[in-house]
Parts: sequence; C-alpha cells; structure tokens
Amino acid sequence: MAAVNSYHKGVMTERQAELEFLKQGWATYYPSAVERCDFIAVKWPHILRVQVKTGNLENQNRSIVAKSNRPYTKEDIDVVAISDPKNDTFYFVPVEDLNGSVIRLRLDDYVNEIKEPKALPSWQYTKIA
Repeated sequence: MAAVNSYHKGVMTERQAELEFLKQGWATYYPSAVERCDFIAVKWPHILRVQVKTGNLENQNRSIVAKSNRPYTKEDIDVVAISDPKNDTFYFVPVEDLNGSVIRLRLDDYVNEIKEPKALPSWQYTKIA
C-alpha cells in the first residue's frame, strides 16, 4: 500500500469532519468555486462554512496545533474543525476565537497554573454549534 501524502491526509481529515457533522444531523454541501471553506454544513436555521485542519500533536502530546497560510476571517468561514489524532475526535473553533494563522489547543489542564500563550482550552470546543 502506498504511503499517504499530505494531500490525501487532508482529504481524509475533511471526510472525517464531514462524517462528524452528518452524525449530528447536519447536511453538508461543497462549494462549486474555490473558497476558503472546505464544506458548508446546514442544520436549519444554522448554516456554517467549515474549514477543516489536521491537528498535529506538540508539547509532549499536551497540545494540538493547526496552521494556515493566512488567518481566517468572518468573511471566509464560520468555524474550523480541527482533528485530534490523540483522541480520534474533532474540536470546533468559531472564527471569532482565532488569533492569527496558528491555532493551538490545550488537551489537558495547565500544570502549575503556567498557561501556554494563545492556547485555547480544547474542552470548550467539543460541540459543533
């Protein structure tokens, strides 16, 4: 079997994220033109433009980091679905909570109350909407 390249890994992550939405009763659609969102999810009256990112473990498996070439805005997307390779799940971060082109999620509570800069608590982003 051939090794999975980064393009195929990204496509597989997108399909896994779409499956999470479908399991929760959302319908999914794909843009017909090149857009910054990977797919559109609809569960009336909610409509979300979803960008999917493959998360990478860092900081001794205590953080997930996802990167973009440029920051996302409200004009681009509504939510980023970030995969968690450690726990085989997704986190759903609203665009309003993003700060730049690097998204860092903390997987466990802070040790000794030393907070990682710009790390969002993953446990606050387990629900789609």
